[in-house]
Formats: sequence, C-alpha cells, structure tokens
Amino acid sequence: AGRLRRAGERHWEFWLRAGRMSAHTARFAGQRAVVTGGAGAIGAEICRRLAAEGAEVWALDRRPADLPIARDLVADVASRQAVAEAAAAVGAPLHILVNAHG
Repeated sequence: AGRLRRAGERHWEFWLRAGRMSAHTARFAGQRAVVTGGAGAIGAEICRRLAAEGAEVWALDRRPADLPIARDLVADVASRQAVAEAAAAVGAPLHILVNAHG
C-alpha cells in the first residue's frame, strides 16, 4: 500500500488502499460535494466529514479554505456569475450541496 495515488485512481480508492477508510465508512465514495461557506468553522468541519466518508469535496467561499481534503472555489454566492463559474469548475454531476455560508 504505497503512499502515492496511482494513475487513474480516485481519491477515495487511495484512502481505502491506505487503510484510512473502510468500505463501510465510504458512504459518499464517488460522490462530488460542494460546501458553501467551506472556509468557516462549520463549513470546514462539514468538508472534513464528507471527505472522511469518501466524497470529493469542493469548499466554496469568498476566501480560500486552505483545507488539504478539499479543493478551493473562491467565489461570492451573492454573485450569479461567480456561482455559475464555480459550478462550471466543479463540473457534473454534483451529488451533494451543503449551504453553510453565513
């Protein structure tokens, strides 16, 4: 069980192989999640929990979340254009959306 992700390996497959996740805790394996307010305390914890259960997590906020388990999307949810650009960056399909912004 190497520490590097293999070519074409999904992030949750790596964590299963590394022994940091078991099949029964991979409830959201293969699912893409966006957490608005991901840089805040509550949003960051939601990001951590979703990632721990196998989700590919995107943290959307006005400032970078700087979480090693989530990809940053810097955008203001009050701007339709910024949200549209963020949605295009995430791509489809989106399985989970958590609105945790204040």
